[in-house]
Amino acid sequence: IVLSGGRLIFDGPTDEGVATYVTENLPRDPSTNSIKEMARPFGGLDRNLEFVDLRLEDLTESNCIKVDNSFRLVATVRCQRESSDFIIGMTIFSEDKTVVGSMFTAAMPAPGVGETNTFSFQTDLPLAPGRYHCSISISDARSEGKRLHDSLADVLPFAVELPATDVRGWNPSWGAVRLPSLIRA
Repeated sequence: IVLSGGRLIFDGPTDEGVATYVTENLPRDPSTNSIKEMARPFGGLDRNLEFVDLRLEDLTESNCIKVDNSFRLVATVRCQRESSDFIIGMTIFSEDKTVVGSMFTAAMPAPGVGETNTFSFQTDLPLAPGRYHCSISISDARSEGKRLHDSLADVLPFAVELPATDVRGWNPSWGAVRLPSLIRA
C-alpha cells in the first residue's frame, strides 16, 4: 500500500506501489518559479550560478521517449556573482532510485553577472523501458565537480517505452541499459 497525506492512494502489486510512491514524491511543477524556490539536496551551495529553468524536450505528451531515441536537455542558468567556466552534470536514476549513470557537459563560459543564458544539450540514451528521474548540478569547471554552485535532486521525470513493433518486450531484471544487439560474426 502507499499512503500520501494520511490517505491510501494505492493498494496493489509491489512494483506498481514503488512506481506510485516515486511518482508521488517527484516535483510536479518544473516551471521557472518552482525551480528557483525548490529545496536543494544539501547545503554549501554558493548559488553564484543557479538554475532558473530546466526541461526535457523531444518527449511525447506523457513525458515518454521511445527506446533508441534521443532527447534534449534545456537548462537556463542565471549568474548572481562573478564566476569562471562551469560544467553541468546530470545523473539519471531508475524509479527505485538506483543510479543508472551520469553525464557531463564540456566547460562553458559563465553568463555575465546579472545575466541569464539558456543552454541546450542533445543526448542519445540506451535506456531500457521504465520510469526515470534526474539530479542535476552546476559546478566550477576547474574544481573537477567538487565546488558546486547549484544542485537539484529528483527532477525531470520521464519514461522510456518500447516501440510498438518490438514483440520481444523487456524484462526489468535485464537492467536499465539496453545494450546493442549481438551481431552474428
